[in-house]
Amino acid sequence: APEVGCVERLLAARAHLALKALAEAMREAQFCLAKEPQSPSGALVAGLAEEALGNLAAAEQRLKYAASLRPDCVEARLHLGGIYERSGRKDEALAEYRAALERAVRE
Repeated sequence: APEVGCVERLLAARAHLALKALAEAMREAQFCLAKEPQSPSGALVAGLAEEALGNLAAAEQRLKYAASLRPDCVEARLHLGGIYERSGRKDEALAEYRAALERAVRE
């Protein structure tokens, strides 16, 4: 049988996130990041899992990395804004929300 690749694992991770199976989502995302450390999608999904687990500092790092690899990633910017907002960092939150809006309008 062919090996399951990162695309399939990231799809599985997204499904796990939707089902609140957070440990499974993180495991799939980490598998992809181990194989492809510069995967913006892997970093994004890992960041979303960290955020859902309540690990906001780790989520922030992963989402910033995803946004640095793919600056047009609206989802990463929106979630960063939410983390900043919950952390009381309103100026940073507004900057990320603006960046997300600008990128969404361009699409």
